Amino acid sequence: MVTESVPALSIGWAAGMLTAWLQRHPRRRLGVFPVVLTTLGADVFVRPWSAGWASAVPSALAAALLAYGLTALATAHGLPRPQVAAGLTAVSLVHLVPLPEAAPTWGFAAVAGLTAGAAALSWWLYARDVLELALELLLWPVYRFVVTGPGLGRVPLSGPLLVYANHTAYTDPFWVAKVIPRRLIPMMTSVFYDKPIIRWLMAKVVHAIRIEASSCRREAPELRQGIEVLDRGGALLIFPEGWLRRVPEPVVRRFGRGIWHILRERPQTPIVACWIEGGWGSYLSYFKGPPGKNKRLDWWRPIAIAVGEPFCLSADILQDHRLTRTVLMERCVLLRRELGLEAGRMPLETATVEAEEERDA
Repeated sequence: MVTESVPALSIGWAAGMLTAWLQRHPRRRLGVFPVVLTTLGADVFVRPWSAGWASAVPSALAAALLAYGLTALATAHGLPRPQVAAGLTAVSLVHLVPLPEAAPTWGFAAVAGLTAGAAALSWWLYARDVLELALELLLWPVYRFVVTGPGLGRVPLSGPLLVYANHTAYTDPFWVAKVIPRRLIPMMTSVFYDKPIIRWLMAKVVHAIRIEASSCRREAPELRQGIEVLDRGGALLIFPEGWLRRVPEPVVRRFGRGIWHILRERPQTPIVACWIEGGWGSYLSYFKGPPGKNKRLDWWRPIAIAVGEPFCLSADILQDHRLTRTVLMERCVLLRRELGLEAGRMPLETATVEAEEERDA
C-alpha cells in the first residue's frame, strides 16, 4: 500500500502547495482548511478498507489539501519558510506510515475522533474564509478584475485599518474584499443587511455592522461599533456615501459625517481609499432601475479597482468635518486616473450644504 501511496502523496503535496501560492489573498487561503481536515479525516477512516491504488487516490487528495492548508496557515500567520518545510515533512512522514489493512480498532477511532474535532473547530474559526473562498469561486466566471494603484502591496497586514470606497452596486463589499488582503468588517445599511439569508450570514459569519437606513437619526451606535473594530486591531470597510449610486453624474455623492466621527476618535488610524469602476451598470446596481431589474445578468463583466496608498489625516484637517469629508472624497475620486479615467465632477460645496446638514443630523 505504501508503494502506491508514495507517488500519489508526492503529487498531492506538490499540487497543494502550488495552489496555495497561486491564491494571493493571505486570509482567503484559509478557507480551504476546514475542507482539508474533513477530507483528511475521511481518508483516515477509509484507508483500512482499501488497498493499492484505491487507497492512493484519496490519500493524494488528502495530501494535496493538507499541503494547501498548512501553506495557507503559514503564509497567513507569517511563519518562516524553514518551519513550514519542517512541518510539511513531519506530517508527510506520519501520513506515509503503513496502516494495517484489518478492521478499524480503537486507534482508528481515536484518530478519526481527533480529526473530526479539529475539523469542527476549523469550521468554526474559518467560516468567514470558507464563505469568501466559495463566493470567489462562484463569481469567477461572472467578473474579471483589473487591480492597480499605488497602494498595491502596501496595505498594512495587521493593526487598525480603515478602508473606504465609492458605492455603485450591492456587490461592492465582495469586490473590495478580494483586493484588500485583510479580513474586512463592513458597515452595511439595513436595506441590504436585512435581506433573507444575507442577514444571518452578515450577523453570524461576516460580523458586519448594521446601519439603520433613515434620513434623520439622533443616535448612531454603529459608529461606536466601528471604533471598537479599530481598537481590536481590525480592518473596517466603509462606503461613506451612505447609499448606492443612482445617477450617471456626479460620479460620487458627498460623503456623510460617519467616517469623520470615527477618524476624529481614532486619528492615527491608517486609511486606504479604493475606487471601483464597472459596478455602475451591473446587475445589482441602480442603472436603469432598482438592483436586479431591467438589466441582464452579469457575465465576465470587467471590474477595475484602484487602491490608494495608506495615509493618515492631520489634526488640522480632522478639526473640520467638511474639510475631512472633502479630502477623503478627493482622494477617492482621483484614483480614477489610475484607471485611465477623468476625475469626474465632484458634488457642489454650496447649494446643497443645508440639505447635507439635514441628512447628516
